[in-house]
Amino acid sequence: MSNSTPGHGGANNGTAGMRTATVKDLKTLKIPQEGGNKKDFDDFLEKIYHHVMIQRPYGGDAAQVIRNTENPKIKIPEELSDEDKKSDLKERIWNAKVDQYAGRIFQLEENKSALYALITDSITKVMKEKLRAKKGYSKAVEDTDLIWLLESMEDIMIMFEEIKPNIICMDDQMERIVRMKQGENTTDEDFLKQALKEIKVYEKHGGTFLWGSSQEKLLAEELEKAKVEYAIEQETQMTQEMEKAVLKEARRSIKEEITVMAILKRTVKKRYGNLMNELTNAYLVGRNEFLTTIPDLLKLLNNYTPNWKPRSASMVSNITTGHSFFQLNMPAGGSSEIKYLAGTNRKFWSDTCCDVCGLHGHIRKYCPIITNRDGMRFDNSQIRNYSDHPPGNRNNRSCSGSGSGSGPGSNASGAAGGEVSVLRSGILLNQIEQTSYINPNRVLLDSESTDHIFVTKSW
Repeated sequence: MSNSTPGHGGANNGTAGMRTATVKDLKTLKIPQEGGNKKDFDDFLEKIYHHVMIQRPYGGDAAQVIRNTENPKIKIPEELSDEDKKSDLKERIWNAKVDQYAGRIFQLEENKSALYALITDSITKVMKEKLRAKKGYSKAVEDTDLIWLLESMEDIMIMFEEIKPNIICMDDQMERIVRMKQGENTTDEDFLKQALKEIKVYEKHGGTFLWGSSQEKLLAEELEKAKVEYAIEQETQMTQEMEKAVLKEARRSIKEEITVMAILKRTVKKRYGNLMNELTNAYLVGRNEFLTTIPDLLKLLNNYTPNWKPRSASMVSNITTGHSFFQLNMPAGGSSEIKYLAGTNRKFWSDTCCDVCGLHGHIRKYCPIITNRDGMRFDNSQIRNYSDHPPGNRNNRSCSGSGSGSGPGSNASGAAGGEVSVLRSGILLNQIEQTSYINPNRVLLDSESTDHIFVTKSW
């Protein structure tokens, strides 16, 4: 076998069919320095995945290698019992299963070699050079090791290479996992696979995702529990090999539970927000209903009825609804006037008066009223004549309570007679009690006014 280039080792062993076949719309994969990215890599593998599923014998096994970066588990047929051997039918069925198993094993190796050649023929020269620099390259070429190739290419595409210290690379990968969020148009299965793949990359380079002292303690408890149960049932002690097997399975189980919780937390809130609330509330009262296995999680997500409703604007404030427009110079017997208003800093001082708008509850610096026609706050040069009184001096000032204070907020020429000034933006009257403060996140929508008013600058 030649090992001169990444794509030619072992390619002649029955793999010519795959090598000469073209994959529809498969573009040459570029590394990030050439303009490629992780999405290009995922699309590249997805096209090959669907191609091998259709075009190759037992293509599903090789496709699983592409999707999961590991060999599929092909079940070995169980040996026939002495009783079953007496039946010609059962023996013929068993022989057919054995032949099928042998065929799958043989074809899997053929398909992996063919895929190795196909992939290396579809990447740029720069990526081939980077592959040559990777540890284990020579042996991978000799064995046409598809799994090594896929893992090495993924490292290159996410820039998880030896050009940076391993700790920095692991930190970058952890940050990538933490920031993951399921898109509204991403299926549960696709998001699950994406999350598992990112976690696998992190753990391949030496980390154990979210593993700490509490998990080590739980691992020790599981081993002790298994040893006690075994001693009671078998009346003997576990061997070291048995203990290792128990620890391995317990570690796998705990890691899977961690992964399930991390993925569930990052599912799209619009569909599964209520689910998270239900599980969290149940845990608070002593019922741990969080799932522990990937299949159970996928089953739940696929069958859960989405009933999450995002918080509406009317739910932001705790003030009961029932509002009317703010009126100035109200005649006798009219609606109550607004005298209190919280500042933009979300704080409220009941006996503090703003010298710009004339209302209690905030100081000039945090006045939600001083905005222009476009809903933008005036700059300091426009309100420089209005001093910033600290709460400590609040008792030295008086307010009319009618919003008649001087300054930019007192100009009412831009509004209809007696109604909200153009500069007195976004005021709503709470009709519960006169001392209630007004939430500055409200929006004034007046069918009789020339402007809709927004207080918050970011709106």
